[in-house]
Formats: sequence, C-alpha cells, structure tokens
Amino acid sequence: MTESAPESLETILRQVEASAPEPWYPKLYAETTGVPRDSLDPPLEKLRMAGLIRLTEWVKDRGQGYVLTPEGIQALKSERELARLRDGRIVPPARVARKPREFPEETPWDRGERIREAFLNPPKPVVTRFVLFVYLGVFLVGLFFARQANVPMHLYLYGTSEDGIVQRALHEILVKLGAVYPAGIVRGEWWRLITACFVHIGIVHLALNCWGLHALGGFLEPLLGSVRLAVLYLLAGLGGSSVSLVITPVTAAGGSGALCGMLGAIAVWLVFNRAHLPTPVAAALQRNIMTNIILMVFISFFPGVGWAGHLGGAVFGVITAVLLHYQGSGSGAVRWLAAAGLALVPLIAIGALWHTMNTQARWVQLKEAIRADEAHEELVSLRQRYRRDAEPADTAARQAYPEVYNVVKNHPSRRDPQDKQHALEILSQVRADLVEAIRKLSAGPAHREASVEEARQGVIEYLQARADLCALCEKFLREDSNLLDGNLKALEEQEAKVKELQRVWFHRER
Repeated sequence: MTESAPESLETILRQVEASAPEPWYPKLYAETTGVPRDSLDPPLEKLRMAGLIRLTEWVKDRGQGYVLTPEGIQALKSERELARLRDGRIVPPARVARKPREFPEETPWDRGERIREAFLNPPKPVVTRFVLFVYLGVFLVGLFFARQANVPMHLYLYGTSEDGIVQRALHEILVKLGAVYPAGIVRGEWWRLITACFVHIGIVHLALNCWGLHALGGFLEPLLGSVRLAVLYLLAGLGGSSVSLVITPVTAAGGSGALCGMLGAIAVWLVFNRAHLPTPVAAALQRNIMTNIILMVFISFFPGVGWAGHLGGAVFGVITAVLLHYQGSGSGAVRWLAAAGLALVPLIAIGALWHTMNTQARWVQLKEAIRADEAHEELVSLRQRYRRDAEPADTAARQAYPEVYNVVKNHPSRRDPQDKQHALEILSQVRADLVEAIRKLSAGPAHREASVEEARQGVIEYLQARADLCALCEKFLREDSNLLDGNLKALEEQEAKVKELQRVWFHRER
C-alpha cells in the first residue's frame, strides 16, 4: 500500500492565507479534501520552523490552528520565495521587526517563536560544557590525591576495593574532593550537598554522567537558557543529596541526582509546550523521555547506586522546572511567587534533612558517636598543644619552686643577697615562660566540644595560678617581706590552688 504524497509547501501556505483572518485547521482540511491528516505534519513543521506560520490556540473538534506570520506574508509576495517553496526548499526571510510588548507576560506567539528559535539556532550550551569541564577537572584532582596517598591508579579508576586500608584512602580522597557524608553534615559542612554533584566514584561513573549531561544539557539549555539550567542543576542536585542522606546516611557523590532532575524538567517542559511542537516531534520526545526514565529506574537498582539520590533529584527537578516555567512565562504576580518558591526549594531540602538528623534514632546515635570521636580527637590535640607549647615552662616552674621557696621562707635578715638575686632571676624567667605558654594556648578559636574547651580553660587557669605563685614569691623577695601571718597564709592558699588545678588538669591529660 502506497502513502499519499504530502501537500506542497506553497499549497499549505496558500491555504493558511485563504483562511485569514481565521486560523487554518489541518484537521478540517483533511476531512474536507480526503488528504491523510498525518501527511500534513511534515510541511507544516517545515513552514513553522522557518517562521512562515505560527500556532494558535488549540480548539476542540478543530484541533491545532495556524496563521501566517509577517515573514509568511512576505514570502507569498515574493516569486523567488515561492519558487523555493515549490522546490521544497525554505530559506527563512528576514524577520519583520515587531513592536516591543507593552506587558512583560509571554504570549503563546512569543513562546512559539522562542521555541522555534531554540530549535533552529540553538545557542552554545555554556553551562553544560562548564559542568563537563568541572567533572573532568575534579576527577583529575582526585588522581593527584590518589597518587599522594599511594593508592594504586587502577583502584582509583575502578572506584572501590575490598582492601580496608585502600577503601579508607579512597573515602578520604572523595571527602577531600567534596563528597557528601554524614559526619561532614553533622559538623556543619552543608556545602557538600552541592559539591557532591561534581564528584564521581570511578571512571565508569564519570563517563555515564558525562554522557547524560551532554545529552540532557545539550537539549535543555537552549530551551531554558543558561542561567535557568544552572539553577535547575544546583537545586536538583541539592535535593538529590539531601534525600539520599535522609533515606540512606552514607557517603555519596555524583551528578546523577541533578541529571534525573534535568530529565524531569524536560518532561515538565513538554507538558507546558506540547502545543507549540509538531505532533511527530512531541511524540518522539515523549518516547525518548519514557525510555530514559525506565533506563534510570533500572540503573537505580544496581548495587552501590544511590536510588534515593535519583528519586530526590527527579522530584526537586520537577518542582524547580515548574517554578522556572511560571517565573519566566507568568504574569507579574505569578513571577514573583515563582521566584519566592525557587528560594524556598533549598530550604525545604535542607530542612527535611535537618529534621531527620534530629529525630531519627540512627542519626541521633550517629551524631552522638561522631561528637564523642571529635571530643576525643580535640582532647588529644589539646594535650599535644600543652606538651609542645606549655609543658617545658610548667616543668621548669615546678622544678624551680623548691629552690626559690628555700630563699623566700628565710627571714629577710638571713637571706643571702646572691641567693636572693638568683631566685629573682629564676622567678622572672619562669613567669615570662608561663605567660608565653598561656598566650599560645589561648590563641585560636574555641573548641567545638564544650568539655574540651573547658579543659583548655582549666589548663590555662592552672598555668596562670602557677605564674601568680611565682609573682607572689617575687613580691616577697623584692619587698623583703617576712612569711608571717597574712603573707604565709596567702602563699599557702596560692600553693593549694595550684595543686588542685594541677590535679584536675593532669587527670584529664592522662
């Protein structure tokens, strides 16, 4: 059975002209003339893509309507253009300048023109290419880190290992690159929800996501624009990372969540703009979307693949795409509401994760374990600082005190001048060293763990008490004071304070 030849481009264009000022409906024309309806789609698509006709609103029982554009009217007046149409060739004529719109709302005609322009003259996908370069750059930096950590290259490229030592090294590399992991979020490293979208585990993971980004971004960026695509990628990626941690709190990385969001955004775009597409194009796009969704669902159930991140990215991608549509095509009030909605999207994602962290038992236990480990690490660090910056001065002060006290306890008339001078020199040096040690321990921000910060303040207080004891002895020597009554009591009280603070600190230090 042979198919009927499609109507010529000139015939279609003249039919649209004859119907003016009313739209021309292919459905009615096919019913009247007996021409197969599907045979009209190819010439209609060519004429519309060339800007000679445009879509009107769809009408029940009539279907999609078409009217001439200013360019189409010019083409019918030009014998040269008509000759091209008879030969099946179209060269879009120079576009007629239109008056600026008085209202910011995008009309159906404007939307159709924008879509046609995106298909005919797509701009370079700047954001898509930039993200691809970031993917590759981050992966190469990871190769450098793997070399520094003595991780075999094939293990880094493969992305995993059964060796516990190598596995820990790979995890540390991913953390350095910006992967998201529960302990990092507990420590307040929320930026990892975004940076994880540019980190990949192994070259296969990288290659698949590069291919997906090239295909999805190359199609979507001309339709949405570079800025909107960047917003979509970041918000979908943030949502994917958040949902991944809510459902499975483990280390995660990769742009798959953001790519699922982009796939969902294409579906949203088709829903809103299907009327502006030729039927074959819309049908092919719909089939492509369904195929990719099925493929993504299939991949999501592979071992080691974060299905939760894919789901979260798709959900937040759809939400973001809907808001972007109304932000770009709605009326003034709708645009402002959509913009406010876009600002709320990351707050919703982070808020859901925050709520989970503070209510789910496994997160609460994880937070307690992480804080206990951090407290231990901070205490170890404080002990190391004490031994490096304060222990020499503390030891010297404790060793020098008995010699100094033997001079101080004597009556002023029985103190040897040379012993007195030597004791003053010792006290001056020891006190200066203690003050410097206190300065070093006081430098830097407070410890996150309250108990460790309390310990730091305790050792500082202990060193200060010992420095005050030295200052008190130096005062008695310089004033030739006798250790009687008040002076002896003051010295004994200061000695007791030093011993108590020393006991508390050395108990912690051990």
